[in-house]
Order: sequence, then structure tokens, then C-alpha cells
Amino acid sequence: MGVSADSTPDVGAKYGSVSLECTLCRISQGAITCGGEVVGILFQRWVALWSDNKATFVTASMEDIGILHAIRQLDQIGRASFDRVLLLRSASNYTLPPPDVTVADSLGEEGVAYPGLQCALENGFKVGHAVIQEIITHWARYRESTPER
Repeated sequence: MGVSADSTPDVGAKYGSVSLECTLCRISQGAITCGGEVVGILFQRWVALWSDNKATFVTASMEDIGILHAIRQLDQIGRASFDRVLLLRSASNYTLPPPDVTVADSLGEEGVAYPGLQCALENGFKVGHAVIQEIITHWARYRESTPER
């Protein structure tokens, strides 16, 4: 499931012809944002270490950590169920900048030109819609239990 970078000129122009797809991955999370080759290598090694080389670093996020912390707090007072959380994330900017683009130039584009925004919105909608339809259609199955992986 995905949108081709060729259909989104900004992505195609910066990253070349790439195949974008929905994938199950691990995301490095923390209280700070990051970007660039050196930090990317650090996170690749960090994810490999913590997953016993079973996961691949794809992108970083800092927003989800705050959301998860809030849900954990709600779970502790009986207002939410942390084990029912599912994060669906699509990337509109990248941890590693395109070839020949410095980290400073890449960060300078933040908020102005997210190269993968349209792809991220389309893919987020497609995947999110499929998940919600599955849960709604089979609510009797998911009311008391979470979906199998």
C-alpha cells in the first residue's frame, strides 16, 4: 500500500524515483528531534542494539512520546487502556536528508516544504481508514481484546 514518489513532484525531485510503502518498523523516540547522517547512524546502531538486530531504524519521532506518556498516565488512573494503543505514523519529512543536502539546509525547510507531505497524508488516510473499518466491522471481536499482530 503506498503512493509513488513519481506522483508527488517534490519527493521525486529531491529523492529520485523511490517506492514508498507501508511497513512495520521501529521508531526511535525521544524528547528531542534529530536529523542528519551522523545521528541517523547513531539511531541505526541504537535500534539494532535494543532489538538484538531484529529491527531496522526507519525514522525518528518526538511527538508520540508525549502522547504515549499522557495515555500511560490515564491508564494508571483507569481512564484509558495503554495496551490498546496503536500508533499509525506516516513520515512527511525525513531523518536523513536527500543526497547532497546538508542537515542545516534540510532543517531550514522544516515547516516550509515537507517533501513527503502529500504522500504521508494519502498513506496515513489509507492505512488509518483500513484499520478503523476493520475495528468497526468486527467490533464484537475487538471490544474486549486487541487485534493479533
